[in-house]
Amino acid sequence: MLKQGDKNKDVQLLQRLLNVVIGKKPVLIPDGDFGGLTTAAVMEAQHKFGLSIDGTVSDDMLAHLQEEALALGWQKQYAPGAPAPWLKLAGKEVGVAEIAGPANNPKILEYIATFPYLATIKVKNSALTMAQTEETAWCACFVNWCLLCAGQVGGPGALAESWLKYGTELADPVPGAITVIYGAPSPGTTASGWHVGFWLGGTADEPRLLGGNQGNQVSDFTFDRKVKGWRWPG
Repeated sequence: MLKQGDKNKDVQLLQRLLNVVIGKKPVLIPDGDFGGLTTAAVMEAQHKFGLSIDGTVSDDMLAHLQEEALALGWQKQYAPGAPAPWLKLAGKEVGVAEIAGPANNPKILEYIATFPYLATIKVKNSALTMAQTEETAWCACFVNWCLLCAGQVGGPGALAESWLKYGTELADPVPGAITVIYGAPSPGTTASGWHVGFWLGGTADEPRLLGGNQGNQVSDFTFDRKVKGWRWPG
């Protein structure tokens, strides 16, 4: 029996399943900590399936959630080139943009929250953490959010270049491939030059990506940067 207060890998599995089965938005962060948000999501699932609503999860309920999630494509292995559900999800987010001034778009903070460790890192010369501001480079966070919402395994971290270690390497690009690119940053900027998004087309020298933090928003953009790798979940 899983219940509020538990902290273990079974809770992490539960959180991933709930994200898919009830279409949880914002997504539960799969941190293995059974807190109030996870309890609320469990009760929502229990209501959906006509179960006793008590916020606890029996072995039978966990198995049922797994069956439902698998039917919806949870951790389904998609062959490279097959329609990628994470790409479709990304397309629905086009237009989500940063807010000028000190305010932050809560949707972007939702993307950033998929890497819980960012809440422990302070922004230089600020009282905020990296999880509290859209000034954090969030391209990798957006990719991670899309994959988690599609029931896939999340990525290695919020640094774009770290995604060169994700999943399996592709020799040739296909729509939806996680694409890591690099271009030397302009002198005097704090940008790393690295970026990650989903492949739409173009060439290895001028890739067209659907991604986050592209012109401070989720957009379809063609870059003058070189592709350093194409990756696929699994």
